Amino acid sequence: AGRDLIADKITPDRLAKGVSQLGFSRACLVGAIDSSQARILACREGDEEVSFLAVSRAPGRGEVIVMSHALWWNLNALNGTDGGDNPQLMENLFTP
Repeated sequence: AGRDLIADKITPDRLAKGVSQLGFSRACLVGAIDSSQARILACREGDEEVSFLAVSRAPGRGEVIVMSHALWWNLNALNGTDGGDNPQLMENLFTP
């Protein structure tokens, strides 16, 4: 997809609590083929078919989170340059 992209359409979810936009570097886009099985949580306005963040929750099968950031451990580094809420997303990911 490219380098340093902004996801400015955030779907309400516990993972996105307090998040209004996210910055992604070298992201590989992901999609949710079956909306009954998975939900897109972060995408670019006007490009809702592909995402940078998605989640699947199924009774008895747990939760699968897909985040398409090449260097996930460096996600917070983008926060200062693009105004994204990346630190809040990381906190949400690691908070039960």
